[in-house]
Amino acid sequence: MKRLYCLLVLVLFISGCQNTTVLLHARYLSDDTTKQIAERLEAADFTVEINDYVFPKGVRNSTIIGSPLLQDATKLDAVALVMDELYWPIYDIRSLTSQNHWFTKDTIGLYLVPAGIDPHQGANTADIANKYVASSCQKDLTLVLESNNEYRLIAADVAKEDEQYLQGKWRIRGNQYIEMLYNYPSNDAWFMEISHEEVQDQISQIKLIKLRPVQKFPIINQCGFEFGTRIN
Repeated sequence: MKRLYCLLVLVLFISGCQNTTVLLHARYLSDDTTKQIAERLEAADFTVEINDYVFPKGVRNSTIIGSPLLQDATKLDAVALVMDELYWPIYDIRSLTSQNHWFTKDTIGLYLVPAGIDPHQGANTADIANKYVASSCQKDLTLVLESNNEYRLIAADVAKEDEQYLQGKWRIRGNQYIEMLYNYPSNDAWFMEISHEEVQDQISQIKLIKLRPVQKFPIINQCGFEFGTRIN
């Protein structure tokens, strides 16, 4: 009995010494900004885990969300204080779960949205940078849009004269179009139109990002591309 009591005390002591974990959602942050924030949080005795997950629908501005299992609710204010010291305003502090982002154990979600960014507009570089597969197309094509604004078009049996189109730079134009610069740094380009759609399969809803060429283009001709994310 005494041994069991000592073991229980030890477990409680160890759990009490563990730092609260901050889940830093850095999808719209630069590497330097992410590093700076993570270091300040760690200096305030938080454990930091960084991710680039899609933001839940209920989060449009910088928000702090506490887990239902958060051991000390004052930690929410402590995270807000760190952000205030970095001149980063927090618009909402909650103690709940948000959409499919469930927090477990002693955790706090920190969602940071820079000025001028709408995480649900679907036209931010962080949202469009994905690996797309061809749709409504007889060719096996993959279009990779990297977060550093480089693109790669993966295709088989490409003619020698068309190899110049397989990689280059991309950028968003007017929230509705992507400009694909295939002969960078020249201005030679082709354009894709961005659209969004939500569909339902047997498991859940899926949010699709669709890319359609504005004009016929070598290799892809008029093939479109799609990328899907489950939202429930």
